[in-house]
Amino acid sequence: MKYDVGVSPVREVSLRGVADFSFWLERLAGEGLFPTEEGGRASLLICAAESRFMGPTFRELSISVFVSRTLGGTTRDGAFLVQAFNSIRFFAFVERILFRTPCHYAGVRVDVGLPAIAEVTRGGQPLLRMEMARDEAASAKVPERDEVLEFEGPIFLPGAPEGRPDQGRLFFCRLHGQTQGLPFLPTDGVLLRPTPDSPVIP
Repeated sequence: MKYDVGVSPVREVSLRGVADFSFWLERLAGEGLFPTEEGGRASLLICAAESRFMGPTFRELSISVFVSRTLGGTTRDGAFLVQAFNSIRFFAFVERILFRTPCHYAGVRVDVGLPAIAEVTRGGQPLLRMEMARDEAASAKVPERDEVLEFEGPIFLPGAPEGRPDQGRLFFCRLHGQTQGLPFLPTDGVLLRPTPDSPVIP
């Protein structure tokens, strides 16, 4: 498959989590998609990346839910992009207006070192922050995996007509690279702060 845009290298920190299945079942009903079921819960991904495109360095954070084409499906048939933030105002504008993605301009911070951190801010106030604790337990973390991983599939965008995802807006994505997975400890933190124009952060 030929892709329209290629970005490399990319430094990325992400957090996988689970959420209320019934909430996302209702949220995706109008899109003709179903949340991927993982132990009775929906499977979400918050991903923050830093890269360079046509010169400028940019940072982007996205929030997605993995989806299946069948109710109760455990396969990841793609991901539904719920919301995204870009650190360059023009890039956010192009994504939102031309490609109709749910992307907005905001301050985005990404640090893939240990302890890793990713943060979205507006007006100096954090909307979302995920951060490894800076304690002895965090420094002693042992990777659960350290390998080359790959994801390839459709990224669905909001607004499918009459609940038909294949007739709606989507793009195909391929991610490939060395990945190190670390456990999330009770001392690690995630902050979500609501704003009127950030509905995914309730």
